Amino acid sequence: MSKMENFKDFFKLHCPESMSGDTLNLEIASVWAHSIGLMDFIKNFPENPKDWTYDQVQKAHKFCKSSPPKVEELENVDKDVRSFPNGNYFRIHNNLMYGGLVQQKNIRKGCASPMARIAAYNAITVRANKNQQCWGSFKDIAELAGMSVSTAGKAVHDLAFLGIIRLKKRFKEDKRQDSYLYTLLNIDKVS
Repeated sequence: MSKMENFKDFFKLHCPESMSGDTLNLEIASVWAHSIGLMDFIKNFPENPKDWTYDQVQKAHKFCKSSPPKVEELENVDKDVRSFPNGNYFRIHNNLMYGGLVQQKNIRKGCASPMARIAAYNAITVRANKNQQCWGSFKDIAELAGMSVSTAGKAVHDLAFLGIIRLKKRFKEDKRQDSYLYTLLNIDKVS
């Protein structure tokens, strides 16, 4: 199939098991697309492939030229795949990994590495309550993220500098600083 005009051509070529005649089985297509990382790549596409534009079909086709696995190669996703609803997992915004927000180098003098920023963000995220806030010292973040206290402090200040989190100092009754209140901000407004 040399021409890639629409979603039907795309799935007939890349995941023929998802097509029954001209009808797309969305469940099979979704399992396949998640398994090869296509869903992360096309995160801004319409959820239903029937609504994809010509350009979106072309981008998905280009991504899939890397010989993705066939449906029969995929495991049964129901039994072994992590489940977000049970509360034992957390998600982070795609732009942290794919959008270049934390990958920027030398954002300010004495900044932390991009990996330290991601680890610090994850440490804050996993501790956050339903209001997207948590509190603690840089030592707490460092222990959870597996880094030095100095690196944790740099990474946290980098995240605040980038507008990804908000920091607020917390004080004891004797006016000495106790810890920080960390608030995870809406990254859609940053990116």
